[in-house]
Amino acid sequence: MLSLSNVNQVQYLMILCFSFLIFVFNLTFHTGNHLTGLLGTLFFIPLYFCIASVTLLKTVNTEVMLILAEVSLLLFISFGLACRLNHKKVIILRLMAIIFPIGISMLLFGLEVEGYLLYSIGTPLGGALAFLNGILSFKRYKDRRLFRGFMILWMGFVFSLGREMQIFHILMLLFKLLAYLNFYMYFYRKAHQRWVVRVKKAEKDKAELEATVHGQVEKQLFMMQLSNEKLLNASKEDGLTKAYNKGAILEVLEHMIAKKQEPFTILMFDIDHFKKINDTYGHVTGDQCIKAVAQTAINHLRKVDYLGRYGGDEFIIILPGIPVEGAKVVAERLREQVSMACTPRITVSMGIAAYAKDGTTVTELISKADQGLYRSKRRGRNAVSHGEI
Repeated sequence: MLSLSNVNQVQYLMILCFSFLIFVFNLTFHTGNHLTGLLGTLFFIPLYFCIASVTLLKTVNTEVMLILAEVSLLLFISFGLACRLNHKKVIILRLMAIIFPIGISMLLFGLEVEGYLLYSIGTPLGGALAFLNGILSFKRYKDRRLFRGFMILWMGFVFSLGREMQIFHILMLLFKLLAYLNFYMYFYRKAHQRWVVRVKKAEKDKAELEATVHGQVEKQLFMMQLSNEKLLNASKEDGLTKAYNKGAILEVLEHMIAKKQEPFTILMFDIDHFKKINDTYGHVTGDQCIKAVAQTAINHLRKVDYLGRYGGDEFIIILPGIPVEGAKVVAERLREQVSMACTPRITVSMGIAAYAKDGTTVTELISKADQGLYRSKRRGRNAVSHGEI
């Protein structure tokens, strides 16, 4: 026969074990100020009462402690389900869930409490609270798992009213076991869902990052190498314009050809009627015009582009990754800006050459760009020319 004492012992172990699992699981995975985190914290109440019953409150009947544990838990859960939770309310309920059982245990310390009276009041009260929590969890939160757990627990309380019958003891233990198991699975599934969402988000972010990095890393490394080569020093810098000197710009051009990683275009241009400007306004004004042209070019180029002074009033621009059509747009925009760059008004004529279409060596590219430049001169100057445009 299953005695009342044995029933209480089994019920005690069941509540202790599941409360411990749920409470620790909550501390590990549900630290936020949401309903799941709050409900998990509230399982500290039955956990504390079970521990206190064998330490501080040895004089209190085990049956009394079990009723106190379950009724207190269900009461606090009712508050949590009924309230519109916010950060402040969650903190208050969590603090109360810790203070309340400690306070009750201090009141009961050393007292002998009549178990039957508390059992006759606490059992129907616990059943009513379990039923109420089931309704609240379904109506307010549409949570079928919580609803199912509270309804099963309610059935456990119903069967516990028939304490004189052996079958009711067994059914009560069975239903309460199913209820607490359901609660544990509720917290487990919530944690699993949260981690699945986090993992999927992390995987998505990782995939996006890898896609971006994979497509850009080689190009960025190449650009970094080119940027390092753009560090101007006394041996590579043109003193007047601060652009690359002839040797340096040709060295960059050779490096671009040696890499063979992507197409690029060069622009070669000079100032129209520059000798006339020097003869009319003097060499100081001529130098100012050269500086103005160089500064205008620098202002309208990208950081990865290169500007070099090829000689006199003649310049070369290297445009990595830009085909002929794009170079035409850059050249036309630069031509228009130069005409407004200084006084007296100046214009430039430009030629375009593309690697590897117009040549695969420095000599071939310079020659092709120079042909385009003189073609612009023949067209009346202040123009942009290429073999196909």
